[in-house]
Amino acid sequence: MNRLIVAFEGDKQCDLIREALESGGLAPYVVCHTGAEVLRSAQGMGRAVVICGFKFPDMSADELAYDLGSAAIVLVVGKNVQLDFCEHEGIFKLAAPFSRSELLSSVSMLAQLAEKAPRRTADEEALVGEAKALLIRSGMSEAEAHRYLQRCSMESGERLVSVAKRILQTQ
Repeated sequence: MNRLIVAFEGDKQCDLIREALESGGLAPYVVCHTGAEVLRSAQGMGRAVVICGFKFPDMSADELAYDLGSAAIVLVVGKNVQLDFCEHEGIFKLAAPFSRSELLSSVSMLAQLAEKAPRRTADEEALVGEAKALLIRSGMSEAEAHRYLQRCSMESGERLVSVAKRILQTQ
């Protein structure tokens, strides 16, 4: 898989993770230092795996996961205290200190998950966006609207797109 993004605020962390991945045969596609760089890199890449730290100069890992949506799977690496602040349901966490083999097995598992996960079409993404916009107009933030759609999807056992359609039909 060549859709790995390594993203840490500092060069030292990026180099350590990149080297560990490369030694295990998992060369990253790109190395980033800000959330905005990750968002740009993940666009059009398909389902990426982002290995990142707890925060960036421009956003937190939690905010990054919200912004990426289904475009990527996010693995946050950090101390337990930092990981406790990551509330996004889709974030995977790896507590430091960890071994090279723990990192490699975690990334390999997430890469397999990314390959198998169904991807939304552009039309389906537009439907989800419209449903979010409707919820935002009713007083929710973008993050709250996204969480609401995810929660409804999980509780009903339906795809997120089906929940978005239902919300749009009831407007």
